[in-house]
Parts: sequence; structure tokens; C-alpha cells
Amino acid sequence: MENPQDIIRHPGKIVSIDRNEIHVQILSMSACSSCHAKGFCSAADMENKIVDVKNNYQDKFQVGDNVTLVLKRTKGSQAVFLGYIMPFLVVLTGLIVFTTTMDNEGLAGLFSLALLAPYYIILSRYRDKIKERFDFKIQE
Repeated sequence: MENPQDIIRHPGKIVSIDRNEIHVQILSMSACSSCHAKGFCSAADMENKIVDVKNNYQDKFQVGDNVTLVLKRTKGSQAVFLGYIMPFLVVLTGLIVFTTTMDNEGLAGLFSLALLAPYYIILSRYRDKIKERFDFKIQE
């Protein structure tokens, strides 16, 4: 049996269902968005997102149902790595290489930021493989 601390749970609402996928709307909140002072702070961040879940549930759910999405915590760590840490490392490495090989620091900074374009193009090309690795499930 899995340790409950190894699972990420997120409440959501089913917005549409097709043959292959169930589309669940979740409210993504930053840590400060639930703060009592969020009305006075521009850092509060709440955003609705649609998560696609493989439809392996054989008509158990309907549009409008409130559900809980689950994902293994290790998968969440991998997503953070691909979405935040790896782009940071690409920019940092590029900045180090370009500043040591160029005299113009401004151009070195621009070139290192430009390295993000190929990184995100590669991510988008492998989107389907990455999507398979981060398989959300609906808790029954």
C-alpha cells in the first residue's frame, strides 16, 4: 500500500468527457492566494486549469461531478524539474559560457535567454511522451 504522503491530491470538477479523455478543471493557487491579506497583495495567484485524464472509467463520471485528481509525488517532482529547474540550468549554463566567450554581457544575457526557445521546442515535440509520464488519475 502506498504512503498517503507520497500522493498529491487536487480537487476538481469535470467540465467535459470524450471517448479518450476526461477534462477536469482545477483551481491552481499559489501559497499566498489563500492568505487573508490577498486582497491587498498583487502576488496572490489563482488560475483555473484544465487537466486531461485518460478515460478508463467506463461511464462512472458525468460532466459537473466534483472529483479528486491524484498523482504520485515523485511525478510532481519530475514536473518541477522539467518546468523550472532545467530551464534555469539551461539559462545559467548559457550565461556562463557566453560571458566567458563574449565581451558584451548584454548580448550574452540575450543569447542565454534565447536558449530557452530550443528547450521549449524540444519539450513540445515530446509532449505526448511527457504527458504519458505524468498520468493523473481520478480517485474513486
